[in-house]
Amino acid sequence: VTVNLITQVQKWEQGGICIFPNPVLDILKVSGLGRESSIRIKNILGQEVFRTQGLEDHAALDLSVLPSGIYLIFVESEAEKICRRLIKE
Repeated sequence: VTVNLITQVQKWEQGGICIFPNPVLDILKVSGLGRESSIRIKNILGQEVFRTQGLEDHAALDLSVLPSGIYLIFVESEAEKICRRLIKE
């Protein structure tokens, strides 16, 4: 039996984009988006499991339907593109 204890919630900031909390239980917040930004989330197999676009400034994403696991989040704005690991509890 392997037990992983998460003792800290991360807040990622790169450029003007901030993604938090990580790990996430239900609602993931993304701020610092530019006009017409898009967000995609892929599972560990590379399958897209979430997509939204046309965002401006900030977003609150309901990820409660996703099973627990490790995902990759891709955020694309006018100014930048980032990819980060996301843990869903």
